[in-house]
Amino acid sequence: MAGTIGKLCRTCLVGVIALALCSEAKALWLGVRNRLPHPVVVQLKAAKDKSPRQMPQRLYPREMTWVRVPAGSVHLVTVSDARQLRSNLVRTKIKCGQEDVIYDITLAADADGNKFVTLLKTWQGVRGKQGH
Repeated sequence: MAGTIGKLCRTCLVGVIALALCSEAKALWLGVRNRLPHPVVVQLKAAKDKSPRQMPQRLYPREMTWVRVPAGSVHLVTVSDARQLRSNLVRTKIKCGQEDVIYDITLAADADGNKFVTLLKTWQGVRGKQGH
């Protein structure tokens, strides 16, 4: 009986490990494009992970960067003015689904006409299709 339980435990353990590896292997691309008239610095960090932030990336107007992220993850995105790195223009969490996605850094206005910088989802699908 003890041998049967041991075999069952080993089989379950192998199944759990295989399932964990399969879920970790599914990854997607997160794109960020600068639609502002001046350079910005973009930095991403997994919201639940204790890993360090990714290296900051300077994006010039109309420039874009792609980052490989795990599917279903949540990332903290910080956008700063390239001339004043301590001033955050945007700091928000992005939930990554099961498809590649592009967010544009752009200007928006509220009801009173006040302008602010925001991240706007502009595309979702499979990278490499539709010119992305």
